[in-house]
Amino acid sequence: MALGMYKNGVEINRYSTRYFEIIIAGCANSKWKSQNIRGDEMRLLLHMALSLILLFAASLSFADENSKVVDVEQVSVVAEQTPVVTEPDPVVAVAPCKECPPCEEPKPCPPCKECPACQECLPCKECPPSEAPKPCPPCEELKPCPPCEELKPCPPCEELKPCPPCEELKPCPPCEKCIPPIVLESTSILLSEGKAESSAKHLQYLKSTVETIIAEKQDDEHLMAGILSDIDDYLLVYRDVPGAEEALALKAVLYGRDKNFIGQMICLSKLIYSYPKSSFRDKAAIGLRGLAMGKLKKEMADKLVMIEGPKSGTWGDRYFEVISYWNAFSVKEINPFRLVEIDEFLMRYPNHDKADDIIMMKAGIFIKDDKIESAAYNLARLAELYPASELRAQALFKLANIYENDLKVAEKAVKAYDAICKEHPDSPEVLKSYQNAALLYDKKLKDSDKAVASLEMIVTKYPADNAAKDALKYMADIYSAKDKYDDVIKSYQRLADLFKGDDAVAALVKAADIAKKSKNDPVLQIEIQERIRREYPVTEAAVEALFDIADTYEKTIKDSAKAIETFKIIINEYPGHKLANDAQKRKDKLTGVK
Repeated sequence: MALGMYKNGVEINRYSTRYFEIIIAGCANSKWKSQNIRGDEMRLLLHMALSLILLFAASLSFADENSKVVDVEQVSVVAEQTPVVTEPDPVVAVAPCKECPPCEEPKPCPPCKECPACQECLPCKECPPSEAPKPCPPCEELKPCPPCEELKPCPPCEELKPCPPCEELKPCPPCEKCIPPIVLESTSILLSEGKAESSAKHLQYLKSTVETIIAEKQDDEHLMAGILSDIDDYLLVYRDVPGAEEALALKAVLYGRDKNFIGQMICLSKLIYSYPKSSFRDKAAIGLRGLAMGKLKKEMADKLVMIEGPKSGTWGDRYFEVISYWNAFSVKEINPFRLVEIDEFLMRYPNHDKADDIIMMKAGIFIKDDKIESAAYNLARLAELYPASELRAQALFKLANIYENDLKVAEKAVKAYDAICKEHPDSPEVLKSYQNAALLYDKKLKDSDKAVASLEMIVTKYPADNAAKDALKYMADIYSAKDKYDDVIKSYQRLADLFKGDDAVAALVKAADIAKKSKNDPVLQIEIQERIRREYPVTEAAVEALFDIADTYEKTIKDSAKAIETFKIIINEYPGHKLANDAQKRKDKLTGVK
């Protein structure tokens, strides 16, 4: 019992050695010598000893001449160092199956075909010691959570979470950021499978109610408003249910009974566009022709005759067509109805490719109704929510005009104008935006530098346009007000460079006049006037420029020779001009001729 068989220094059976150590420790323990051993402990030792004998017998076939014998003293040392281990129940050692490779840390696993039920066994085929861990998905029912060591995504989120091993069936909860899916248990008719049945009941109730009102000639305003509101609610929910168009027909009947013919026209035309294949379409067309016979204003009647119906197939496209059709009417009485329909369109189709057009229509209605702040809100809404819209620059320009002329908020106006110029540089609103911004910066905000900057952009972007000419004149005025005469003269000279003819002559005359009177610079004055004579010799301005040059030489520069020479040019080249006689007299005086 005190001997163990070893082959090449390697343990043949680690379980037999373990049992051997336990038995030796139990026998060698001094406490056991002085105390009675309990019956269950003795039985356990005997059972373990028997098992050890059987294992040794099985291992003798592996022994050879190289086997070593372990000394009893060596075993005794091991026994003294080994604590006493008591097992509560006998354990049946189960040899691992072929598919169950040994591992260093066996883990509990559920029984499989090859592994009978046990409390401790080596990993089996169905429970491999996985190096490639498995994800631990959230589940609704109890499932085992397989052991793993690697982080893997825990759906529905993407955050890596460890999947710890467990020994019993537990729900595998999602991680902290995994929000459990929402189970829709709503009683809303929009989610109900009985939508068609509910629609039929609701519609039948509306029909019977309208029939009762007509039969009993009821005219209570609150009752009528409540029924119209109920019809609107019905259409909001059941619009696409077969037969729903009859609700629009009922609404038209109520408006007609109340002599609200514009409301009736709205309902009938909406029916034609929204339900082009409905049997009620022909009835609606007949109703519109009846309205055109005299119940509506002539302008509306003429347009009703031209109604064609939808050209597109989708709900949103057809709805846009009918709203655009109503937009052709200029009478103010139609505007409240149009606003209601526009709001419904934007609620249903905020991402429709014509949603920006609809908002622009809404802003236009508010402008016509003199509701300026509401118009400004919708224009700003278009610009903010639809940055890629082709109408954005136009909306910003209208918004800037409202800020400038109606609300008198210059800061917001120039901000909108600047946004157009920077964000939509190729739009047709840019030129006018630069012009308006320059005026606001100069007149309202007293910021001449930004005003000049806006004017410079006009000259740069539109050099051949008359707007550039006006911009240069305006720049000259701004510089003149600040006594920046050099900049004034440069502005006029630039104008003369870009524009020929009378505009250029007038600009050069003004530049020469400023050089003479404001700057007292006779040299610059003569230089500008020589240009007039050189580029526009047959003009009145050329003769006057020569005479002024001669006068400057005589009186300011005191150069009589130059003065005489210039007077001779006038006499010889412009003999018939009225200044020729004056030039002759001045020359004669300078030369001493009487």
